[in-house]
Amino acid sequence: MGPDELVVNIKDADLRQRALKRLQKEKARSVADDIFPKLIEGKGDIPVIKDQLPTIFHAEGHSPGEIEKVVLDTFAGYRETLPNSVQSLLDRYQMRDAAIKVVGVGSVDTRCWVLLFMAGEGDPLFLQVKEARRSVLQAYAGATPFANHGQRIVNGYRLMQPALRHVLGLD
Repeated sequence: MGPDELVVNIKDADLRQRALKRLQKEKARSVADDIFPKLIEGKGDIPVIKDQLPTIFHAEGHSPGEIEKVVLDTFAGYRETLPNSVQSLLDRYQMRDAAIKVVGVGSVDTRCWVLLFMAGEGDPLFLQVKEARRSVLQAYAGATPFANHGQRIVNGYRLMQPALRHVLGLD
């Protein structure tokens, strides 16, 4: 029995009405309302990613809010590969910060960043950017037909997602 069903069965009309209002309020809260304060801190008026050593930190010599040129250039190149509809969505946001993220064993010695974009106060967008390297299977399977390894990885995920959704019963 879900929360809605429980609330509807409350006999006291006043209490039921208050519970319905509270349920609506909680449903309106986004996950970002819970996560955003844990991942950012205020530096003046601008939110920046909070260093969480040893897994998330700003590049040596760069202060929070100061974004490395390689990150800006890489993201600009990535943006150009996206459909116009996604570019338009991203254009609503401004990159505010970038921090290095230490990733799992399978990604040792690759670069990974967490990017914070803002479209206004309280409207954050976090993106994780990972470096894509040559597949360890390439020696056996041959060269990738894709222009770069990032495209190879994204295409692989897109091929696997429908199958995973089916296996997990999510379709």
